[in-house]
Amino acid sequence: MVLHYKSYLKLNSRLLRKNQTREEELLWFHLRKRNIEGYQFYRQRPVDKYIVDFICLKLKLIIEVDGTDHEYRYSEDIKREIELKNLGYIVFRIKNSQVRDNLEGVVVAIKEIVKCLKNNEPVVNFDNC
Repeated sequence: MVLHYKSYLKLNSRLLRKNQTREEELLWFHLRKRNIEGYQFYRQRPVDKYIVDFICLKLKLIIEVDGTDHEYRYSEDIKREIELKNLGYIVFRIKNSQVRDNLEGVVVAIKEIVKCLKNNEPVVNFDNC
């Protein structure tokens, strides 16, 4: 699958990988090395004009880990999510606090989403992970 993105994002994505947040680091430990149902995830990957936190290209699944700064960027995040969905991606948003306080629940929710996508089943809402 070819990802189209702005060339300047490649350098930015590398910088973000080197400077990931603690929560991204915790979640990456569970997503890397095909730990989720054997699917490959990438971190800080350019997609279109955005850099997404985590992505599984085969399932077209994007996982976004939102810090407190996202409380002030809500409309920007909604616009971004709509554009990514229009490109065919499913966007799963989680908060830093969810990763810190309930990492196991977050991983279970991601596994359930992956299983649904793998089996071509509808993805249900996982707001309570």
